[in-house]
Amino acid sequence: MKRIVALFLVPVFLLSIFSISFAKTNFGAEDTTDTVVNSYELFWPIVPGKVMGDKLYSLKLFKEKIRESIIFSSFKKADYLITISEKRLVESEFLYKKGDVKAGSETLSLAVKTWLRIRNLISQTKSSGTNVVNLQTRFASSLEKQSLVLGDLLVKLQDKQVSEIKTSLNKAKELLLEIK
Repeated sequence: MKRIVALFLVPVFLLSIFSISFAKTNFGAEDTTDTVVNSYELFWPIVPGKVMGDKLYSLKLFKEKIRESIIFSSFKKADYLITISEKRLVESEFLYKKGDVKAGSETLSLAVKTWLRIRNLISQTKSSGTNVVNLQTRFASSLEKQSLVLGDLLVKLQDKQVSEIKTSLNKAKELLLEIK
């Protein structure tokens, strides 16, 4: 009885695997679906929270400055600032999509300034003899993700709104080349 069941189940199992893989194969057809960039998935668990223009935004920035000031290692400070730059980018994206171009641009400018600080901290850490390969990899990965979001914003926004985004995207690409 066991042999009969096995002889029946094995071919059914193999056929189901083959049919699943066959169904997923595209056979050279182009993928015409638009790529949707979801910053929540890219930077999970980061969400915009309080953004520029909110009453408590300055308190949020103050809290972040206090946290940064108690981090003494340049390596750990750079790591912390990578997360902060991601927060600023998500906030900026939210503001741009909301239609607040001025606040979105200012927030994006804060993200770019943070990128430059990270680059300087990585250089400082490297010159002290610390291995920074993992930190550089994390920063490069973050910049690539942030570039995806900026590229998506470029496509979705009108021409008058994109000058700061283009500049920031170019700066991200420049920093990526510098890191790699």
